[in-house]
Order: sequence, then structure tokens, then C-alpha cells
Amino acid sequence: MPLWLIGMMGAGKSVAGRAMATRLGVEFVDTDEAVEQAAGRSLPAIWEEMGEERFRVLERNAVERASTLSMAVVATGGGVVLHQPNVALMRESGPVVWLDATTDTLAQRIGLLEGRPLLASSDRLGRLAELAAVRRPLYAAAAHHCLNTESKTIDEVVDELETLWTA
Repeated sequence: MPLWLIGMMGAGKSVAGRAMATRLGVEFVDTDEAVEQAAGRSLPAIWEEMGEERFRVLERNAVERASTLSMAVVATGGGVVLHQPNVALMRESGPVVWLDATTDTLAQRIGLLEGRPLLASSDRLGRLAELAAVRRPLYAAAAHHCLNTESKTIDEVVDELETLWTA
């Protein structure tokens, strides 16, 4: 069964997910990377050339594929919870863990870098805070567990994930 990692960009889903998969010797899937591979384009190019609607279809396909894996750690894109069919599929196929951190910590981790289509704004921190405010209740409803990653090392996060997955 897959272990699903959800949360905002910068929460640590990809980094902790890769480390967890390596530690346990299981497959790692990043749904954003799967979307890029399927489209043959970067995420910013997908958003610009195809739009959010097409991105969400590709994301849904990536979630469907990952849900069939027997043992895998799956890092999802931050907006995966915006579509209830994704949430239902994730919850049915394995434990869903919300990796959470404050907006300031998220901003520090991602550096408000270019290449984040949803942060295309003159006030990137404000935009990040808006997204977090909308998504936090959705993450809470989707998750079986919440893991605060604030001030934790990757090893500490992976230790906690391993405990949750094997419990």
C-alpha cells in the first residue's frame, strides 16, 4: 500500500518521501514529476501552455497510477486535495500523512523561487499565505495523520513517518 504525503510546497514531502523510500527500500513517486514526464514539459510550462485544468487531469492520472502500487512512498503536489476524487483514492489505498509547517517556514524552505506557477504574484508571501489558508482545512480532512515538520530534521520526519506507516 502506498504512503501518501500531502501538504503545502515546502512542507518536505519530496525530500522526506525520497529519504523514507530509500531507508525502507521501496519505490518513491513524486506526482509532480510524474505529471512532467507524462506531459514532456516542466510544471511551469504545463501551467502556461496547457492550463491548470489539464494539469489537474494529469495529476489525477498520476494519483491513480500510484494508488495501485503495493509498497511506495508518494509525494503529492500541494493542490492534490482540491479534487475530492484524489482524496478518496488516496485514503482508500493507504495512509495519508499531512506534513505541515508555518507559512514563514514554508517560504524559507522554498525561497519563494521562480518556477512556482501558483506564486506568480508581486506579493509571493501573501499569495503563499492565501493558499495555505484555503488548503489547510482540506489537508486536515484528507489526512489520517498530521505531522508537523517545523524545526525537525529530515531524519526526525522520516522516523515519525516510519512509525506511522508501520503502526
